[in-house]
Amino acid sequence: MILLDISIKLGNVESIYSGLYFSPSHIETYKVLFQWFRDTFAWNYEEILGINPNIVVHKIKMYPGAKPIQKCHHPVHEKKAT
Repeated sequence: MILLDISIKLGNVESIYSGLYFSPSHIETYKVLFQWFRDTFAWNYEEILGINPNIVVHKIKMYPGAKPIQKCHHPVHEKKAT
């Protein structure tokens, strides 16, 4: 994947991924096209009209000063591993 920066405003990072098999001229054409139609994309949940961000944003509440715990890995049968 190729990362295309389609930002117009300075300091506002807006990027999309493109396929690997495009020629440089196609990539530049798509970059200009996506910059032209950038207002049709929603870059965060606040930009999507009619959807409450509290419904779609997931937050994990933690206690201050809590130590992260890492569980040990269990072996997986080789037939299920692939």
